[in-house]
Amino acid sequence: MSKVLLTITGIQDGDENVELITEGFLEETEKSLILEYSETEISGMDGTRNIITIQDSMITLEREGEVSTSLYFEQGKRFVGNYITSLGTLSMSVFPTLVSSYHDDTSGKVNLEYELDLEGEQTQNKLYLKYE
Repeated sequence: MSKVLLTITGIQDGDENVELITEGFLEETEKSLILEYSETEISGMDGTRNIITIQDSMITLEREGEVSTSLYFEQGKRFVGNYITSLGTLSMSVFPTLVSSYHDDTSGKVNLEYELDLEGEQTQNKLYLKYE
C-alpha cells in the first residue's frame, strides 16, 4: 500500500462544486485498484472512511462512519441500496451515465457522472478523482 495525494471534485446539479484535497492510500491487487481516504470536517463527514475499488468497468464506493453506504457504478446499470445515517436509513438508487478510469505507474483518474435518487429526490452528480 502506498501513499497518494487525492484531489476529489464533486458537482451536484451543475452548480454545487466541492473540492477536497487529502492524503490517501493506494493498493494494487491482481484484479483491482483500491483507494482509501478519510473525509475531513470540510466535507461535513469528518472521520468517514471511503474505499473506492476500480475493477474493469465497475467502480464501487464504500463509506463507513457518520454515514454508511455502498455504491456500485457500472455504466447504464441502476443500483438500488441504502444510505445509513445516525438519524435513520434512507433508500436510494444510482444510475451512472459515465464511468471511466485511467491509471499508470504514478497517477490515475476516476470520472463518474450519475443520477442519484434519495427518497424520491433526484439530483445529477459528477465526481472527479485524481491521485498521484
